[in-house]
Amino acid sequence: MKILTIGDPHGQLDKIKRMPLKGADLILITGDIGKADLARQRYFENVERERKGLPELEDTPEFDKKCFMEIYDSSMSILKYTSKFAPVYFIFGNVEPTNKKTRKRIKEIGEKLPFFPQEARNIPNVRIINNKIANFNGVRIGGLEYFLDTNWVVDFKPREYNE
Repeated sequence: MKILTIGDPHGQLDKIKRMPLKGADLILITGDIGKADLARQRYFENVERERKGLPELEDTPEFDKKCFMEIYDSSMSILKYTSKFAPVYFIFGNVEPTNKKTRKRIKEIGEKLPFFPQEARNIPNVRIINNKIANFNGVRIGGLEYFLDTNWVVDFKPREYNE
């Protein structure tokens, strides 16, 4: 059995299209499926503004919706593309717009937004395995949803951590 694992694609469908998807029996995606370039750019702009003593840029409802849709659309594109080759099992990363995050965002910006997990379940050959044990052709696969773990700081002690 051939299992292809894709880690943190961040919406890079062009790179996925160059992967050897044909012949895979199962594709595992380990979260952070979508592209969050707009949100990431805004974050770093505000870090730079803070460094210069300038006020933070405020996010408008329009900007929030644009960020959300960038993540949603790029995630759906990757799932739809990869599922043409083999069953796709995936977990959420911290980028994916879960239904809980979406409901909160709808209240904040007053805009109707698509529910990603619900829409992903509607794609043939796609299965969300967050915090579940899935069986695939006799192989048990555990899908542990993302978590924030700072143990790497203790182990690796990056120089810039305190900065």
